[in-house]
Amino acid sequence: MVKRMLFTLGWASLAAMFSFSIAMVVWGRNGDGTLNF
Repeated sequence: MVKRMLFTLGWASLAAMFSFSIAMVVWGRNGDGTLNF
Protein backbone atom coordinates (compact mmCIF):
# COMPACT_ATOMS: atom_id res chain seq x y z
CA MET A 1 0.00 0.00 0.00
CA VAL A 2 2.81 2.39 0.88
CA LYS A 3 4.68 1.44 -2.27
CA ARG A 4 1.61 2.23 -4.36
CA MET A 5 1.28 5.63 -2.68
CA LEU A 6 4.96 6.41 -3.32
CA PHE A 7 4.52 5.33 -6.93
CA THR A 8 1.53 7.65 -7.37
CA LEU A 9 3.34 10.49 -5.62
CA GLY A 10 6.36 10.02 -7.85
CA TRP A 11 4.27 10.15 -11.00
CA ALA A 12 2.37 13.20 -9.72
CA SER A 13 5.59 15.08 -9.01
CA LEU A 14 6.99 14.05 -12.39
CA ALA A 15 3.89 15.33 -14.17
CA ALA A 16 4.03 18.56 -12.16
CA MET A 17 7.68 19.16 -13.10
CA PHE A 18 6.92 18.37 -16.73
CA SER A 19 4.00 20.79 -16.97
CA PHE A 20 5.98 23.40 -15.03
CA SER A 21 8.91 23.20 -17.45
CA ILE A 22 6.54 23.51 -20.42
CA ALA A 23 4.94 26.55 -18.78
CA MET A 24 8.39 28.09 -18.25
CA VAL A 25 9.24 27.56 -21.92
CA VAL A 26 5.94 29.13 -23.02
CA TRP A 27 6.33 32.11 -20.66
CA GLY A 28 9.98 32.55 -21.64
CA ARG A 29 9.06 32.54 -25.32
CA ASN A 30 6.45 35.21 -24.55
CA GLY A 31 9.16 37.75 -23.69
CA ASP A 32 7.62 39.89 -20.96
CA GLY A 33 6.51 37.00 -18.73
CA THR A 34 2.80 37.82 -18.76
CA LEU A 35 0.10 35.20 -19.21
CA ASN A 36 -0.86 35.98 -22.78
CA PHE A 37 -1.75 32.86 -24.70
